[in-house]
Amino acid sequence: PVVMVFPDQGEDEAGTLLIPNTLCIVRNGPNEAQHAEQLIEFLLAGDVERQLAEGRSAQFPLNENVATKSRANPDEMKVMQVDFESAVDSWETATEFLSELFR
Repeated sequence: PVVMVFPDQGEDEAGTLLIPNTLCIVRNGPNEAQHAEQLIEFLLAGDVERQLAEGRSAQFPLNENVATKSRANPDEMKVMQVDFESAVDSWETATEFLSELFR
């Protein structure tokens, strides 16, 4: 049997890292922006978010009209506190470091 495990739940541990999904429209991409907008609207639609929450990935719905909760309930786990804005500020430094490391 396979079970879902949330690491670092101890009192002196950081908690589980939750990484938000990201959608974007690529400027000057090969497809028209309206197609990207249609995909975003589709993915954020209530029925699709409900299916994703019920699915194996345990997505957290963003649509306020979706009553379904993810089976990975963040209220029942210790979640790592991450300052994503600070991470963005370090993007260039991290990119250079990782490029050199994995060259």
